[in-house]
Amino acid sequence: MALFKHIMDLKRAALAKLSDKRKAKRYAVGPMFPLKATIILPDLDQMGRRGKEAKQVESGRDWSGVPVNISESGLSMQLPPAAVSTRGQSTVVALALDGHRIEFPCTVAHFRVHSASAFCGLKLDMKDLNQRKSYLQLVKIVAMGSTFDAVKNPGNVKKGEGQTVEQYKSDHNAVLTVWRDRSTGKVDSFELVMNDDHCVRGVVGRANLEIFSSAKDSEKMAWSVSGFGASAGVENPEVRLLYRWVTFNLPKAIPADVRDAMRLFTVSRADWKAPSRK
Repeated sequence: MALFKHIMDLKRAALAKLSDKRKAKRYAVGPMFPLKATIILPDLDQMGRRGKEAKQVESGRDWSGVPVNISESGLSMQLPPAAVSTRGQSTVVALALDGHRIEFPCTVAHFRVHSASAFCGLKLDMKDLNQRKSYLQLVKIVAMGSTFDAVKNPGNVKKGEGQTVEQYKSDHNAVLTVWRDRSTGKVDSFELVMNDDHCVRGVVGRANLEIFSSAKDSEKMAWSVSGFGASAGVENPEVRLLYRWVTFNLPKAIPADVRDAMRLFTVSRADWKAPSRK
């Protein structure tokens, strides 16, 4: 099942690009990104050789690991040092993300054992279109968050008196704009525009994240320039979820206080109350 049904809708042409790309760009999976991975590796005999029963994937054992990076053709993950495998071993990897679980057949591309951990590179083998769609959506989520970098000249971004503005742009269709109090340097608010069609806004001191969806093509770039030109107050759980996942994979190019402010809005805070000013 795809991670999203309505947003990030990938067409067949985009899915066709998911093939054997040895030089496909890898995107870092941050330590706070809630992606978990489990693979099946064959049991070995006491001499370190595969037993006859280990030729079948089902005869192995599950190993839980931490994804390190991901690309359109595969992923790399960190495993416990006791895990052992060899290049060319067929296996299955299961990826779990906030209750979503997807499984893919794959092949071990490389396996290196160090003193404290093992690193396994996996080449995915996906012929099913639904599997491809789910995986490619995951790659786009990771890529969108991990590739943000500072914009030197933000341009004609609207700001209030006593505010400064800074902007960050992702290589994958996302722009983050941050407003700060000029006197204190603290974050006042932020806007994150994703896929041109959706904008989320957080104001420090308020409980909830605001979601705005573009109604017309001419309004898509209006959010950070002349205010909100789209329909305000649109509740979209998929956009909220995308915001959560992107926020938990932001790079160090985004200042720590901005990342902290954005993380405050990754959970529902219906019962939240502003702190007392006394």
